[in-house]
Amino acid sequence: MGIRRDFDTIIVIEKTDITKVVDIVHQILSERNFIVEEDEYLSYLILHEIMDDEHLEIDYDIPRRGLSAQESLDLLKNHKAGGALMYRKALNAFNVVVNFKSLNDVEIEALIFEADAYFSETNDFKNIIMDINRSELEIIGVTQGYQMLNDLDQEIEIEKILNGKINEEYRYVIDQ
Repeated sequence: MGIRRDFDTIIVIEKTDITKVVDIVHQILSERNFIVEEDEYLSYLILHEIMDDEHLEIDYDIPRRGLSAQESLDLLKNHKAGGALMYRKALNAFNVVVNFKSLNDVEIEALIFEADAYFSETNDFKNIIMDINRSELEIIGVTQGYQMLNDLDQEIEIEKILNGKINEEYRYVIDQ
């Protein structure tokens, strides 16, 4: 197994309407010179389906085909189950996937930033977290780690934070 490049930052927030969360995060990233990536395959909506064996299956519906960045933002704002957008820093080509995560398919409970490990350690990224903390979103906890492998791992991590147990398995933990 090789070294994982991706670094996840999970920011657990009080349950909030997706429109408000997307507006706040998009404004913060725009002020820091990030733009929504135009590639249609880098953004998606989350669709949850229960399979016959009662296991949760997560499908990704790609909404970007033929849509502008603004149309994709508007589509995400109206999809309560969440989704993700790929942002790119205009000057130095850092890419960040921002996943708007809902555990109840009604309100957003977490933001998951997936980025290159190098970018995740920059002051620019730390300032983004501080800006989110200063916004109207109420942060419950933040944890960082190398590529939390799948959605189930991320959901378990979110639930631990919601229950006051920030998982110390990951090396980088930020207490709020």
